[in-house]
Amino acid sequence: MQLVMHFGTDDKSVVNGINLLDKAIRIDSNYVTAYWNKFSFQNQLKQYNEALETVKHLLKLRPNDALIIALTGLAYEKTGDTISAAKCYKNALSNYDKILDTMNLKNKSYCGLATGKAMILKLLNKNEQSDAYLKGLLQTETDPVNKQLYEESLRDSRNDVLYGKGDTVSENANPVKH
Repeated sequence: MQLVMHFGTDDKSVVNGINLLDKAIRIDSNYVTAYWNKFSFQNQLKQYNEALETVKHLLKLRPNDALIIALTGLAYEKTGDTISAAKCYKNALSNYDKILDTMNLKNKSYCGLATGKAMILKLLNKNEQSDAYLKGLLQTETDPVNKQLYEESLRDSRNDVLYGKGDTVSENANPVKH
């Protein structure tokens, strides 16, 4: 995110940032951070088709990363391909479960991964399961920062997860059917 701080957040600055990231990727095609930032910027500009291509490159570099699999699903959904999105969400959920099942609750990554799992459940239209999971986590969590994240995640709608708080659904978007 140093690029955003350096260039700003207006569209022209973000496009300039994408151009610099493209140069970095041409130098090192395995530069995960460059792909990650490019994907983020493309989403910010609502360049969803381009963002999908970028996240596919990320997925090639990190094929088992639950978050990248989930982001691939988000990109598919934003381009209108809800079938591919649902497959990615299910794959991400499986990967989150595999990671969380082997992790101690006190691990510093647990909260973020657990929240990721809850968001995937929302994207799969499993709101009751997501809410029950988050409420269970709240009952055992002692860290106030983690508790706040779980509470905020409980309030998130599917649309919040898909587009961010305050954004509206594109006219092309159809909820994933599972």
